[in-house]
Amino acid sequence: MREVLSEQSVMDSVKKACGKHQDTFVATLMEVYVQDGKLRQCDPRYVVAEGLKSVTLGLPLNKQLGFAYILPFNETVKDANGNKMYERDATGQVVRYSNGVPKVLKRMTPRLVIGYRGYIQMALRTGQYLHINTDVVCEGQLRKTNFLTGEYDFDGTKESDHPVGYFAYIELKSGFTKTLYMTLDEMCAYAILYGNGIPNGETAASLKKKALEQVVTGPKGLGWAGDFKSMALKTAIRRVLMNYGIITPEMTYAFASDQDYNYNGSEDQPSDGGKTVINLDPSSYHVEPAEAQAVQPANTPQPPQPPQPTQPPADDGPGY
Repeated sequence: MREVLSEQSVMDSVKKACGKHQDTFVATLMEVYVQDGKLRQCDPRYVVAEGLKSVTLGLPLNKQLGFAYILPFNETVKDANGNKMYERDATGQVVRYSNGVPKVLKRMTPRLVIGYRGYIQMALRTGQYLHINTDVVCEGQLRKTNFLTGEYDFDGTKESDHPVGYFAYIELKSGFTKTLYMTLDEMCAYAILYGNGIPNGETAASLKKKALEQVVTGPKGLGWAGDFKSMALKTAIRRVLMNYGIITPEMTYAFASDQDYNYNGSEDQPSDGGKTVINLDPSSYHVEPAEAQAVQPANTPQPPQPPQPTQPPADDGPGY
């Protein structure tokens, strides 16, 4: 990482993106990189690229703030045609499991993941919101719903700390209001369908059990299995902002960057949306074996560009 950050092309991009805050960015990125053993297995150039995305969005990588994170994902390597690649031994033969199934080639890849506080921050910057809130609904708090208007009454008396659902609420200065509510069962099903980093064999029922256990024990890490509450709140606020909020170029870029990635087979390259921020493949960089060359990004040494206005995704999108 130090070698990468010392390269002139990288430092030029960092300086252009961060300005007078470049030293702070480098120090924060080094701290994030050093503290995560799995992140150190990633190509440091990818880590820098993902870090500069957070600069573009104006979201510090400070874990205490919870605005944005760089997380490693064990992703399937694919060739130029999108086909899965397989591990090979010294003789070039495909490595197989004991049952004869070929072993898929995987590689740790960093991704920028935005926390629910990050989405709230970006929404507040528009100056168009009077109220923004997302929280847990516990037993007894939900009194009634209005199917026609989409309104919910959460003024009931709290009977326990067990969650029954999660809501996100926005109110614009124009007077428009919207509440999005998902039950605990709906959130678990949504996580299994779209969720990022869901362990193999996890079901909606087992995920629900973990969510209820964490009410007592607290979060046990990141992601749906480790910190269900944060992931559920993020899903709620992300969906209400994407479908009913003010869509700025910054928000559009955030929705596109913060995609759903799966440990078991997401795309092999970071989706830069045309905003590659540093040269990820200089001539001095080590060349990977042929099987892994397909995952090297193109040589595009342009500096980071501000997000351009585009249409938001048509669907809700996952909530990481």
